[in-house]
Amino acid sequence: MSDSPNGDEPEQLGSISSTESATDEWYGRPDDAVSVFNIAMWLAHGTSDYQKARVLYLTDAEREAAFKDAVDCTFEEIRQGSIPVTGLWGNTPTGKRYPEDRWARQRYSRHQTLRLRIEPARITQAVLTVSSSGDIIRVPGGEWISVFAIKDEIDRQLVKALIEKIEETDKYFGSASNISPYSTPYLDLMRRAIGHFKIAKDNQPLKDNLLVWFQQEWRGPGRLSDHLAGSMATLVRLPDAQRGGNRPWRAK
Repeated sequence: MSDSPNGDEPEQLGSISSTESATDEWYGRPDDAVSVFNIAMWLAHGTSDYQKARVLYLTDAEREAAFKDAVDCTFEEIRQGSIPVTGLWGNTPTGKRYPEDRWARQRYSRHQTLRLRIEPARITQAVLTVSSSGDIIRVPGGEWISVFAIKDEIDRQLVKALIEKIEETDKYFGSASNISPYSTPYLDLMRRAIGHFKIAKDNQPLKDNLLVWFQQEWRGPGRLSDHLAGSMATLVRLPDAQRGGNRPWRAK
């Protein structure tokens, strides 16, 4: 499972319209398809753009936890049939062969070129691996690669929830054209400090404590000077907390 910086370009979910059921077989990637990776990204972050997703969280740990929960939720929806999926089946082991009780790690080759619908009954015991390079559902004795959801058959309520999440993220950013993925090691470290110290209006750590932490955690070139560390400590605190004699409202 990977919330990868090389994620797919954002795919438009679009609205649900009444259509005939998709056929049971396709060759290659179906035209009307969406990756499971993108569904999980939308569910977690409201965007499939990795750089935007980074901005939504104070720490990478928070972002990764949100994505993991979204993957688990997405897989449960697949198992229940709310997200119909297709894939290319293969059951010829390749590389290292694992014991039968380690089937979740076994890889396979010689996958079929005929794309088939994956019935929920066949994946009651299964693991899902998602990444920007392709989604895999592995079961004892084989796996489906190149897994895609049938967009027009996704449960309407789920589609509505995904669209609302996407709109919420778009509203937060204002306009995608105004968002820049640009950052610096200083900004990244300051965001980490806010998460690490749980800095909030009612929790303003002492500047000296922040200064020491910034210098200890600095991974950029050279040493972080006292002046720069002090400036960063000032900027992550409220103006009122920068007055003389300030004490933290909550011990840290």
